[in-house]
Amino acid sequence: MKYFIGVFFTVFTLVSAGPIDAQARLTPEQVVKFRQAALAARQNNYVLAVDIYETLAELDLVDAQYNLAFLFESGLGRPQNFKVGLYWAWLAQLGGEARAITLAETLNENVTEGVAKDVIGLLTARLTKQIENGRKDAILKLANLYYSILPEPDYINAYIWFAIGQAVGLPDAAQGGMAARKELDAEKLVEAQASASAMFDKLDYLSKAAKN
Repeated sequence: MKYFIGVFFTVFTLVSAGPIDAQARLTPEQVVKFRQAALAARQNNYVLAVDIYETLAELDLVDAQYNLAFLFESGLGRPQNFKVGLYWAWLAQLGGEARAITLAETLNENVTEGVAKDVIGLLTARLTKQIENGRKDAILKLANLYYSILPEPDYINAYIWFAIGQAVGLPDAAQGGMAARKELDAEKLVEAQASASAMFDKLDYLSKAAKN
């Protein structure tokens, strides 16, 4: 069950704390923050709502990322900014928030190809850094960035990261890898597999975990 806050009776809604099972994974402080942001939005204090959602979004809480994208798209709490909105909408989409897909498509239609490319670069850098810092949850996000966000899918890099995700037992990695694999000829597949093995070994914490 989701808790919704209507904004100007639009078809979009702000989500206060996610489904019950997701709330169980939040800290008590994060639950309080979501409620504070929801209350601020109800009281039309969108500046405060954005402040709170930004803090939560940086923690990769997808409901906060979706809400933040919506607020930047709507010009609530901050001046309208489609580039920033697209950044958070795509990140929420990569985190599994299905409603972010439509919002991201709308935002993407309202920016130039250059702006979209800049956002993709920012996301790639963010996710790569997270992986290097031991965040396994960023692996499939990066794989899906290459597979579904880029205007021209990069099936080689998508396969590499799906393969790494599969190696460490991440759900849905095998399915994603199979989909990317179908787009590669035999030569490119062998190259991608070699690159995946090299990257896996480079990420020392992954190879050590696999051996334990």
